[in-house]
Amino acid sequence: MVNIYGQSVPETKINIHIHSDEEFVEEANSDENGKWTIAFDTTPLEIDFHTAKALFLVEQDENVIKSGFSKAVSFHVGKVGGEAACPEADLNHDGRVNLTDFSILLFYWNTDNECADQNQNGNVDLVDFSIMMYYWTG
Repeated sequence: MVNIYGQSVPETKINIHIHSDEEFVEEANSDENGKWTIAFDTTPLEIDFHTAKALFLVEQDENVIKSGFSKAVSFHVGKVGGEAACPEADLNHDGRVNLTDFSILLFYWNTDNECADQNQNGNVDLVDFSIMMYYWTG
C-alpha cells in the first residue's frame, strides 16, 4: 500500500496516473482546501520503480477542463525482508565502518551484491555510499 496525496483546486475531481507496465488511473476528490489523498494497493504492480502524477478535471458549462499533469513522483515496490545481510554498512562485520568497508563497496559497485546494496534496490550505487557515510566510524 502506498499513500499518494496532493493539493489542487478545491472540490474538484482528481485523476491519479500510476505508471507501470500497465497504467492505472485512480480517482479522488479534493476537499474544500484542495487537499486530496488515496491509498493505492500496490499488489498488481511488479517489483520495480514506478511513478505517479495527477491532474484535475472541472466541469464548466457542459465542458470538461483538464489541468496539465503535476510533477511526477517516484516510488519503489519491493519485498519486505528480514534483517539486512550487512546491517549499518559494516560490510566486513568487524564492528566498524571504515576504509575497508568502503573498498568492499567499490569492489561491488554497479552489481547486485546483497551485502553492499544497503538499500536493497538491486544495484550498488551512490545511495549505498551515502548510507555508508551515515554509519561511518573511521
